[in-house]
Amino acid sequence: MPTIKIIRDLREIDRMQWRTLLARCPDSTVFQSIEWLDAWWRNLGGGFEPCVLAAYQGPHLVGLAPLYRRPRTVLGVTRDELHFIGAGQSDYNLFSSMDGSEDVVTALLDELARQIASGASAQLAEIPQNSVTFAMLNQRTASGLTGLQPAGTTPCPRLQIAGNNDGVAAVLRKDSLKRHFKALGKLGTIRVVRHLDTEVAIGCGFDAAAQFSRHRCRRRDQHRAHDRKS
Repeated sequence: MPTIKIIRDLREIDRMQWRTLLARCPDSTVFQSIEWLDAWWRNLGGGFEPCVLAAYQGPHLVGLAPLYRRPRTVLGVTRDELHFIGAGQSDYNLFSSMDGSEDVVTALLDELARQIASGASAQLAEIPQNSVTFAMLNQRTASGLTGLQPAGTTPCPRLQIAGNNDGVAAVLRKDSLKRHFKALGKLGTIRVVRHLDTEVAIGCGFDAAAQFSRHRCRRRDQHRAHDRKS
């Protein structure tokens, strides 16, 4: 069984090993990449504490559960909740394991159970229903693990970009995309830039999306305040 380390800073994890893990994990998507999670954390993780569970076989990273702690008070009692880093903005969340290893996911779940036993709870949402993570979480909850609330999601089809010009063009013609493009344009000038560096591309894209989300929240709050005054 692998050794589990609790990581409090994403920078402690070797980026090349992280990318190698995702390349060999059949369930992983861009939402498990260091580029996406690092961008999410920079924009939305302020004030919270990372609690990333990393599985190592010797010096090699073989599994990852990218979680963070968030305090929640209910009826005057405050306890930590564990959530996926990226929750709310990521379409899919899961535990990455080398070659889809169930043994690695088991080791990660064992550590999660220890965190729950020490007083935390876990709210794990948007887990693909055809993933190893979802199947093994269901086994744990069926066997009596409390303090854990997994929520699955049905994976959407993936769009192949390379060699699929007609398919990509059809997506770009969607009315919903045009509406979002128009709304984003109200924040300023839109420039389309091609990046060959994945980290730069995802970081820039997420920063822009986070800015748009904050703008929408401010407008929503302003409308609510106006409605209360009326």
